[in-house]
Amino acid sequence: MEKALDPRPKLSVEQANRPAKMAHVSKSKTSPWPFSASIPVQKVLPTTAGTLMSMEVDCGHGALTYGVRLMTFLPGKSIYDSQVTPLDFYQVGKFIASLNFTTEKALDPRPKLSLEQANRLVQRLYGIVPCQMSSLPSYVDQNFLVVSREGSKFVLKIVNAEESKNYAHLEIQNLITLFVGERGIPVQKVLPTTAGTLMSMEEMDCGHGALTYCVRLMTFLPGKSVYDSQVTLQDLYQVGKFIASLNEILQQLDLPNSDALDFTNNPWNMLNIAKVQDFLTVVDEGHLQEVILGVVKAFQLNVLPQTGSFRKGIIHNDLNDRNILVTPALDGHHNISGVLDFSLLGKSCIVFEVAISIMYHMFSYPTPLDVGGAILAGWQSVMVLNEEEKDSLYLLVLGRLCQSLVYGLDNARKYPDNAVYLQRTSQIGVRILKLLWELGKEEVLKKWFSDHAKFS
Repeated sequence: MEKALDPRPKLSVEQANRPAKMAHVSKSKTSPWPFSASIPVQKVLPTTAGTLMSMEVDCGHGALTYGVRLMTFLPGKSIYDSQVTPLDFYQVGKFIASLNFTTEKALDPRPKLSLEQANRLVQRLYGIVPCQMSSLPSYVDQNFLVVSREGSKFVLKIVNAEESKNYAHLEIQNLITLFVGERGIPVQKVLPTTAGTLMSMEEMDCGHGALTYCVRLMTFLPGKSVYDSQVTLQDLYQVGKFIASLNEILQQLDLPNSDALDFTNNPWNMLNIAKVQDFLTVVDEGHLQEVILGVVKAFQLNVLPQTGSFRKGIIHNDLNDRNILVTPALDGHHNISGVLDFSLLGKSCIVFEVAISIMYHMFSYPTPLDVGGAILAGWQSVMVLNEEEKDSLYLLVLGRLCQSLVYGLDNARKYPDNAVYLQRTSQIGVRILKLLWELGKEEVLKKWFSDHAKFS
């Protein structure tokens, strides 16, 4: 086993000279040059198949996968091997400053395709000729509603360049949506390209450097988001019941590569609540900073020591009021018609799921304090929380609210063109955070569990 896990490739000269057998590759239809600026770097050359990289296996010490690239040769010697002068070092400093400035401009991970570009992409990859296309909201991805000539509706999703790097996680998203869909959960079905693949890795220049984006076409689900609907408390009870049912199914899944769901270092992991302190400069109000710091401290003192008693598993991680779709029912209530966006899938504490849902659905209801009891009752009709999970629920809701508020403000500062969508937490979320913090844990939990009993 120790020998098989040696990660270093050990090809002989003969093996390196031998024609490569192609494995999974990233597609490229545009220039591989990373920036438009004149930075002297090695140019990655395409394979005979037109790709910029080949994933090869087995170098003689176990079937491991290695990324193989052929690049141009740059003239010169390293500074280590040269006798440089102080003036040379001045030029080195100037050069790396220019490099970092160029890189910073190029590393905006968001896709920014025009409707025309997206239209061409749909025709080329899926053979569908759209008669109508329109943009849909997204946090850092890009979504388009596609209507075909036959009247069929689809959603074209272009994943941001950063998350597109994690191919294994993208594959698991496809697998899990298929798995839960087969068990009665209404989810979007990922449609194959004309080449028969469920994803296409497209290298494109969206105006800030050539980056690679994962492209998927999915079926369209009917309904509106909870955020855009006038839901009732009975609807929210059904939301709680629905997300608990989804989580029951997620725990049945036995994944061959569950390491791709490792959520340990993700800033959205609620166990990493302390990370919001690194971004507090985006919060202008002093009192709000104090509240956030108070929540972080209370979370660390009262929640983290209890996490050993929390049940663990695969969770959706983002069951917010924009990711749950509903359709009106004849009795004045709503039926759940779908769940969207599995991009934050990860292995974590299952109780986080109900806390996340309570927090976000507070934004959609005119009396936010009434939300917790309804969703909690629905959840517990399927999955009952243990005592430690119940005791931590108040701070879990506040913790996710702090994350959403701070990270939303930070992203709005980085991406001002999408500030309205990114800052929605700051509009009503600040008021809810202050209200919950002022009421305190005892009063809020008393309210939620008292309301919970009304649904029993």
